[in-house]
Amino acid sequence: PRTCYYCNIDFINVYDEESNENKFTLDHFIDKGRYPYLALSLFNLVPCCFVCNSKKIKGSIEFYEKPQLKNTNPYLKSFQFDEKVKFKLFLHKNCKDLNIKSKDDINIPLKENYSNEYDKYIEVFKLNERYEAHKDIVFEMLQNVELYPKSRLKELEDLTGIPYQQIKKDIFNLIDDDVDLSKQPFSKLIRDMSDELGL
Repeated sequence: PRTCYYCNIDFINVYDEESNENKFTLDHFIDKGRYPYLALSLFNLVPCCFVCNSKKIKGSIEFYEKPQLKNTNPYLKSFQFDEKVKFKLFLHKNCKDLNIKSKDDINIPLKENYSNEYDKYIEVFKLNERYEAHKDIVFEMLQNVELYPKSRLKELEDLTGIPYQQIKKDIFNLIDDDVDLSKQPFSKLIRDMSDELGL
């Protein structure tokens, strides 16, 4: 993986100019202070960003002891966050026909279908609050929807000879369904919004 397993906002590698090296962080999913024998277990080390691994966000929370967080280890087969939780697009009541003037006119909360299994996970990592700062990504997608309707995309295909789907993918920065979301920051947000917008 290249991006944080918990948030998909940031890369797990950060270049440090002072030491002239890449630094990364691994979260001890099960607290190393209470269980030192698990400190070096590969199954207990989750690649994540510095923010998610900070004391302000995760700290030494006991995930495995809280029933509402039991399936939140990304290594578990039962971890189905990408499938069960999606970003949803909500427009300010003054916006009609996707006529949005600014990113403040939109909300992009994470919503889970048919259960609330991941509510605590979203709360612990402050995902809704942190993604609020990145609404410009969705705002740009909405602007492109307005600038490039199907007729315009077809016109570009005729002018350039580039296939329609490739033009659409390039303009909207679309992500294929089978792509590993951990390779690119904000890939979950972009894919979920693409679905919301019917792209």
